[in-house]
This record gives sequence, structure tokens and C-alpha cells, in this order.
Amino acid sequence: AQELGVSVINFTGGEPLLRKDLPELIKSVDKNLSTAVLFTNGSLLRKRAKELKLAGLDGVFISIDYANATDHDRFRKKEGLFDKAIEGIKYAKTLGLTTGISGTLTPESLKHGEMERIIELGKETGVHEVILFDALPSGRYKNRLDLQGDDQDWVEQMIAKSKRYNADPSYPGVLVVPYMLSHRSVGCSCGTSYFYASPYGDIMSCDFNSAIQGNMIERPLYKIWDEMTSSSPYNQAKWGGCKVRDPAFRESQKGDESACGNNCVRKMEPSHV
Repeated sequence: AQELGVSVINFTGGEPLLRKDLPELIKSVDKNLSTAVLFTNGSLLRKRAKELKLAGLDGVFISIDYANATDHDRFRKKEGLFDKAIEGIKYAKTLGLTTGISGTLTPESLKHGEMERIIELGKETGVHEVILFDALPSGRYKNRLDLQGDDQDWVEQMIAKSKRYNADPSYPGVLVVPYMLSHRSVGCSCGTSYFYASPYGDIMSCDFNSAIQGNMIERPLYKIWDEMTSSSPYNQAKWGGCKVRDPAFRESQKGDESACGNNCVRKMEPSHV
């Protein structure tokens, strides 16, 4: 990946902290070429953060979808997760890691003020950045047809709110992902300057598109990348928003599950661990 010019390598999931070899994977990243960043639910962060920092981890983002333990644990279906996430945030900061909160908003949670509460939590815990994703018609939300298309008033509300917070230096930086993917910023990088590699070597255009482009255990990564970036729809003009929101794109990929999908329950062969 670094030979292809990848500047940021995200270790994400599922839950990457379940991998015993995560320190070795982080050590393999040439820090002169790329930054190593971890996205985690925080359940094991307090236990493993120090070894990951020593391995060369640059930053960590902890998933917080609700700014209180009751709703967050219910949504994530794991009791005690919120408290562990907050503990992990505080400990990661003491290690000198760039630390942030990563949350996903729905139209419903935005309406009820969750965006503001998550950002306030970020200020309270002293994180460097809050990244907010908008819920996509993928994974558990694959049947939420109301989330399709770029004409999403609630997403525009997210963007407007973030600008007000970013104008106040007392708050952490707030990055609203749909703004970054829009025509007002860099546009969607899915399959053009970004790809997702599963634990099994499957290459997909992003975390939310389950269409497998190839397997880097079986074929050289650069060949898979060249084929993907030179084929339709990835070689088309810059998209004005997230490709996964576009029904035509989803149909062209013949899959709208999250990248986890059935991969989460596949048996891992020893050679893939």
C-alpha cells in the first residue's frame, strides 16, 4: 500500500483491538511514508494503548454514538462500553496519542441534539478532533431508503452546525464526513484514492461497499488497484457525494452490505492471521 503512495493507514473493523498481532502490523508501517491511525470501540483500549503507542501508533479515534452510557451501550449492545471508551480516551491522551471521537449520526439522533452532546463530550474530554459520519443505507441500515441520495436536509444541518463549532477555538476540530465527500471539498475518494482491505485480504473500494475487487493474498495489490481505478464507475468524473448513497452506484456494485457483512463470520485460515 505504501508503494502505491498511501499516506494514511487506518486500522479499523470490526474491532481491530481483537487482533493479537496488531502491534506487529503497526510496526510494519514506515512512518516516513504513512501515518498509522486506529479506529476502535474502546473496549480494550486502556489495556492495549501503551503497546500500540510503542509500536508506532500515531492516533486513535474512539467510537461514541451517544454521549451517555445508557443510550450508547444500548445502541452498541454492550453494557459498560461507554465507560471503557471514556477511560480509553483519557489514557490515550496521557500517552501523547492524537485522540479523537468518531460518531455516526442518524436523522433521528441529530434531531434530538446528539451532535451537540457528542461535541460537548469531546470538549470535556479534551480530544483533538470529533469526526461525525452520517448514517448510510448500508449494513443494518440497508433498507433505510430514506438515507439514499445526496439531497439530505439533515446532512446539511450537520454541516451548518459544524461550521459554528469550528469557529470557536475552545472546541476540538469538528469534521463532518459528508462535507468532505461533497463537491464543496475533495469529493468521494471511494475507489479513487482510498480502499478497504479486509482481514482476509479482500480489497473493496471502501468500508461501506461489500463488492470485492480482488484478494491481495492471491494477486498483487497494485494490479487490483490499477484495475479498480481504471474501470467504471471509479474512473468517472468526481462524484459530488458519497457513492454508497447513490442507488445507481449501489446497483452497479451488486452489493449494499457493509464491508463487514458475511466476512465477520468467516473462518480465518492460519495463513490469514
